[in-house]
Amino acid sequence: MGKIKQLPPHEAHKIAAGEVVERPASVVKELVENALDAGAKTIAIYIKQAGKELIRIVDDGCGMDQDDAELCFTHHATSKLKSFDDLQHVTSFGFRGEALTSISAVSKLTLITKQADALHGIKVERENGINAITHISCQTGTDIAIHDLFYNVPARKKFLRADQTEWRNIVQLFQAFCFSYPAIHFKLYHDDSLSYNCPPTSKLINRCEQLIESSIAQSMIELIPFKNESVELTGIISNHQVCRYDRGLLFFFVNNRWVKNSSLSKSVIKGYLNMLPPDRFPVVLLNIWVNPQEVDINVHPRKEEVSFLHQRKIELALQEAIKNSLTQSMMPEKKVVNMHPLLSTPLEKEQHFIPKTFTSQPIAQKKLDYTAAAWQPLPTSLESIPFNEEMITELPIAAPFEETQQSTIHNSEHNWHLLGTFASTYLLVERHDGLMMIDQHAAHERILYEQFKQRFGQLPTIQLLFPELIALSAHDSSLIVEYKDFFAQHGILLDQISETHIAVHSVPVHLKNCSQSALIKETIALIVEHQELPREEFFKKAHEKMHAQMACKAAVKAGDQLSLEQQQELISQLSLCENQIACPHGRPTRWIISLYEIEKKFKRKM
Repeated sequence: MGKIKQLPPHEAHKIAAGEVVERPASVVKELVENALDAGAKTIAIYIKQAGKELIRIVDDGCGMDQDDAELCFTHHATSKLKSFDDLQHVTSFGFRGEALTSISAVSKLTLITKQADALHGIKVERENGINAITHISCQTGTDIAIHDLFYNVPARKKFLRADQTEWRNIVQLFQAFCFSYPAIHFKLYHDDSLSYNCPPTSKLINRCEQLIESSIAQSMIELIPFKNESVELTGIISNHQVCRYDRGLLFFFVNNRWVKNSSLSKSVIKGYLNMLPPDRFPVVLLNIWVNPQEVDINVHPRKEEVSFLHQRKIELALQEAIKNSLTQSMMPEKKVVNMHPLLSTPLEKEQHFIPKTFTSQPIAQKKLDYTAAAWQPLPTSLESIPFNEEMITELPIAAPFEETQQSTIHNSEHNWHLLGTFASTYLLVERHDGLMMIDQHAAHERILYEQFKQRFGQLPTIQLLFPELIALSAHDSSLIVEYKDFFAQHGILLDQISETHIAVHSVPVHLKNCSQSALIKETIALIVEHQELPREEFFKKAHEKMHAQMACKAAVKAGDQLSLEQQQELISQLSLCENQIACPHGRPTRWIISLYEIEKKFKRKM
């Protein structure tokens, strides 16, 4: 007898389901797409335990009769095509026979459906490939409930992520459907609580206001419609003044289907013409309309990625459309003025707009109280340096004029001579081997970074008199909750107070004068970027980047005026760092030009 055996159908279906059903969000995607194909105007999504316990999709679409309700669980059963050639022209999402067969193979499924002209509805309970069918009274449309996802495939269930992670994936998918179909009423419930209610709207900008932070929604501008022989583009984008720390709000829809395409993301960034800071990303909701025969939506089993026949043309069109829209948005509005009243207005009446004199007011400066303690012998190692909060919090303050009359400070122990500063940013230091320039921000970053690493988990904190409220997307807010302990290890204590807001209660002393919003959002971006790594590697990298971000926020900035004592302390502490040549982000802290190079420039040496 041969070794090759044919698997039973229900076992084969469980294996095949892995191509379609990867996680709870995969189930939501397939079922919502079916509801849209059925012409639904209202779609409600009910989730329990991030979809592991229950996923239920209720729609008011056309429903099915009994024959279709039974046949829809059969592999390759569809009402959308009759031959292979029809695949080239299909614009709907998919086939119930693919999705429902795969989903029912790894869950306990209940289907309730009714057509508008039917006397009663149909209820199908399916488990392990067996259907139990009854007639019931119900609303027109379809109600599908998925219980105990992967209950019979423990190996798959074991690899599901934490509830917060799976919930975020569902929320991002929900947002994509809402953006793609603003005329549909979408609702999303989580553990019996309504998380999102998005009534239908005729404008994408209104949908944006329903789903993301109001500050971002208000920054959105309409993309100037673009059309050529290959593609048509519509949508909305953020203006050049708004950016995010991650790609979480880059949405691309090809013929109304949400897709992921790295080339499109790169084209968007190019379209912003270097208006965004490095490693920052805009908000983009972009509709791309192409001939169905010129796009392959079957590159990925779950149709999440696409391949274009004219990829380069579409990329260039995208860059041009974004560039034109941004340029147009930055142009001042042209106002139509009635010239006749101006011609009849005496010039004297307009002269009060012109100031006759200008006055100058000195800027008040905070005087620092330096004592003899600042002139104690320098420590011989970084570990022996006490955690100097004054160095952190007071360093940016300008020194009074009378304290800066001395032109230089000499340190014989380290054989350097402080000459002064250049552009209120670079310290000029004479050494035995030449001239050294120190970037005060990069140097202070390096010092703080190494101190934070050594005192990890022991940083002194301060409770804010008024908690700082930070508005986030539901996706980002849930991520914060999941990594709450991570923030606590860095001295940041916070709570989620609503689906889209968190409150920061305590922060490290050195961050007491900093806005926490930017730090929190940057941290979210680094978590998203690295969370797929193995746990130990992830936390090692995340903690290192968190130390670097905190050091950057607390360090003195370019342009801050430092007293001579502060400059001396900065140089001394940098000389004790393990890494003296670069800040945590890789920028150089210092630059040395040798005496020989200087004399060569002045033709003293050849």
